[in-house]
Parts: sequence; structure tokens; C-alpha cells
Amino acid sequence: MGADHRMYGPSITQLPQVVRLDWDHVHPAKSLSEVACQMIEMHAISARDRIGGSSLGGMVACEIAHQLKMKSVVLIGSARSIHELRWFARLGLPLANRPVFDFSRRLGRLVNRSLFFRMLADADSLFMVNMCHALRNWRGGDHRLITFRVHGSRDLLIKCPSNPDALILGGGHMIAWTHHQQVANALERWYQSHCEDA
Repeated sequence: MGADHRMYGPSITQLPQVVRLDWDHVHPAKSLSEVACQMIEMHAISARDRIGGSSLGGMVACEIAHQLKMKSVVLIGSARSIHELRWFARLGLPLANRPVFDFSRRLGRLVNRSLFFRMLADADSLFMVNMCHALRNWRGGDHRLITFRVHGSRDLLIKCPSNPDALILGGGHMIAWTHHQQVANALERWYQSHCEDA
């Protein structure tokens, strides 16, 4: 939730069919549904588009797909419901507050050596607090949605589904950056088999 378009590595960004979207102007959304509604309006997303995302972005993608009555969604290290978050992540959601995220932003500015910390330093702490509370009330993605799931085997934040469409061995939560070539290959296969003739 503190990441932006920079988390997608070069192999993904070079795919001609991929457009990266940021949510830095989404305010003061208090639910994933509200974020989805604002993203649809800001970026003119239509039912003919294909939607996907990483982590919180994938969950918002589920909401966008539901609102626009899309048939499928791509989840990269993301979840279809709050129950797929690991237990400690779920327990931490109610504790989210601005001082905690303001501190993490300051820490990000001090470290500023890796992409993760640079994105953390630039993140909006109020947005992150709102999204932590929004996740507690999220009912989950539409079960009728066809989901294409790319997941890392060592994701410490979101449980790896039992049968992901593409399993990235050794991949953690940031596979869109750390294993971008493998993720890009999986997206290309999915696009060729599901989208080119649609």
C-alpha cells in the first residue's frame, strides 16, 4: 500500500500491453470500493480493459473488476480476501495510525538506499492508515471473477495460494520488482492465451 509504479521492474514495464497506474491522488477514500471508484474515474478505466495489481493494488483491482463487471483479474502477490493475509498482518491492521506510518516514512528517508525505502519515504501516511482500516472491512473479491495468480513461494505477508497459475520459487512479497522477468513471462503467457482475441 506504500508502493507506487516503481515497484514494477523493467521486464514488466516494457510489455506493450501494460500501463502502470498510481493512486497518489486518491483522497479521502475510506474503503477499497471508494479507491476503485476514484481510479476508474481518474484513469478512464473501462470494462474492455484488463486489470491487475500487486498486494493492495490487486485487491483494489478486484473491486474495479467487480464495479465494471469484468470477467477476470490478475493478482501479483495479492489476495482475494482478507483471510489470505498472514495472521500477524491481520492482527496489525487495527493498530495502524499516522504516527506509526510517519515514523516509517522518516525511516525511509534516512535509509533511502533501496527502492522499498524510497517508496516508503514518498508514501502518504493517511492513505496507508485508511487502507489498513479499509482492509478490516473488505468482503473480498467477487468469487465469480477468473483470477490469474502469480505468487512468490516465500511471500511473508500474503499466503501463497495452493495452486497459483505461476509460482515464483524463492520470491517474496515484492516479486514484481525482485523477479520481474519471471512475472513478465507469466503475464505474457496469460495475455496471449486469454486476451489477444478478446
